[in-house]
Amino acid sequence: MTVKEILSASQLDWEVEKVPLYSACPESHFNMHGNWSESGYYGIRRKDNLEILGVCTKQYQETQNEQIIERALQIAKSFDIYEFHKALALNGGKKIFVQFKIPHSKEEYDRYIFVVDSNDGSIGLSYGISNTVLSCANQLYLFASKGKTVKHTKSINIKADDIARDISGQLIHTDNTIAYLKNVGISDQAVRNIVKDVMKLPVYINEVEYNDNKVVSKKTKNKVDKLLDCIAKETTEKGDTLWGLLNGVTYYTNHEIKNMDRDPDGIEKLLFSNANKMNQIAWNYVNS
Repeated sequence: MTVKEILSASQLDWEVEKVPLYSACPESHFNMHGNWSESGYYGIRRKDNLEILGVCTKQYQETQNEQIIERALQIAKSFDIYEFHKALALNGGKKIFVQFKIPHSKEEYDRYIFVVDSNDGSIGLSYGISNTVLSCANQLYLFASKGKTVKHTKSINIKADDIARDISGQLIHTDNTIAYLKNVGISDQAVRNIVKDVMKLPVYINEVEYNDNKVVSKKTKNKVDKLLDCIAKETTEKGDTLWGLLNGVTYYTNHEIKNMDRDPDGIEKLLFSNANKMNQIAWNYVNS
């Protein structure tokens, strides 16, 4: 698909503009704008619906959706085989997400690379990999761009080959790691440890304190119970292994944490919210 085709099919064929923001003045300081004066800041506004997506300074260079898609395609084309999967606006267009499928020989999960950039000024172009486990639709997003985000500039050209090498290295590492996780058994202590880490429970807590609501709230307990149910489900299906344990956590973050009004596709939560942090904690734990 071409850039124009992706923009049209994904309903991203709109632009943003930078407009000055004004602030109220004290009554004794009226000026040509009435009781409003320039604030020195600008709003990043969608041209189609006039919604303000973010606030920036005069020096900030806004990026158009067309540029984001074009840069994402530059990265994807550095791979021998790729297939456009989807692109969409997150949170009303504050961020733009683009995903490509990378074929491989594994049958248990599909692999993807993704690019995400902002229209609200919150991040530069970031990239990474994700996978979807076919048996349970669990998705795990891992950034490969830590400390390497691409700043917004007028130029569309980026170091796509270097970015692709970063992503390729992480794809290989992730495949090797998953193969390893499938062959490592777990103990009950491992389950307790990962639940404690993911739910950020106190390091030292005894059964009496836990059951008497002295340290852990009832709301948190309900979340812990749901997480344990998810772990039990996934380890039953995938075996008492680190792979099953990891999928117990990703099942919880994918299927139990929901924000349908703002995030119906569930992608924003898996990229930027507490769900992403939980998945990263779980990934780090099974890799430790």
